[in-house]
Amino acid sequence: MDYIYKNASNSYTVRFSNNAADNYFVIMEYQGKTLAFGLKDSNATNAVKLEKIDSVDSKILSNTVDAQSCIAYKDVYQDIDLIYESKTYGLKEYIVLKRPTGKNEFYFNIKMDGLKVKEENGSIVFVDKDDNAIFYIEQPFAIDNNEVITEDVKYTIVESNGAYQIKSTIDKAYLTDASRAYPIVIDPSVMITGALTTYDSYVSSKYPDTNYYLNYYLRTGRDSDYYIRRTYIKFDLPTNIPAEYVTSAYLRMEKYSGATPSIKAYRVTGYWESSTITWNNQPSYTTTYASPTAYNDSGNW
Repeated sequence: MDYIYKNASNSYTVRFSNNAADNYFVIMEYQGKTLAFGLKDSNATNAVKLEKIDSVDSKILSNTVDAQSCIAYKDVYQDIDLIYESKTYGLKEYIVLKRPTGKNEFYFNIKMDGLKVKEENGSIVFVDKDDNAIFYIEQPFAIDNNEVITEDVKYTIVESNGAYQIKSTIDKAYLTDASRAYPIVIDPSVMITGALTTYDSYVSSKYPDTNYYLNYYLRTGRDSDYYIRRTYIKFDLPTNIPAEYVTSAYLRMEKYSGATPSIKAYRVTGYWESSTITWNNQPSYTTTYASPTAYNDSGNW
């Protein structure tokens, strides 16, 4: 295979084949382990390095994606594109349904070197011989051009004679709803573990014993699917900073879309781990909070 594109300077390496018809047109390498994957029965379309993403292609992607870090495979199936964005923490994949096609299932061939694959809380995890997670694919969701989101997107591991595929299925009712605004973007990510010194997760009152640390997006607020959701974040901070030199601090986060919600931020006073926190064991926190309203800036910051 002719892998003509490669990322520049991340802690992991990712290479892209020139042809989406190759069984494994993406290869990721991290900590001596390799994960290769490709869309089953894709059209023979060539990789294209993007310069920009127009709002006519997808308002959602044009607001959130750095096109300069993207490789695209156009029309891997009729009216369906694949876009990959290299990020610090891993590789983001966008399956772009440009118009209704009737297709709601996608199969990806996967090949692993020194890894095993398993499902965990709706995500896919690739572990080494000691059961340490090396790569994981977050539980996906889909969003249409009016920013209507569904989390009814499921992964299934399919194994046959030692060969593996990941099946991604999106709810047909969501795709065929008369109010749906195309294009629709299905948004999973292939993450690398240990890439950041930030620890985060969220909890859900509807699923009080479920841990969501493998999810890439942090979700906060109320809805009918998860009831109340709270996000927890902590950082590895330097221990040798003289206290008198710290005059202020702020947290700057990127929203997925241009909404302006009110957010309350509390200081957590109890111990927690991102990989084990749930609604039922969430730690204590102060009653004093900051409650700014998110606003729109460049890139939804």
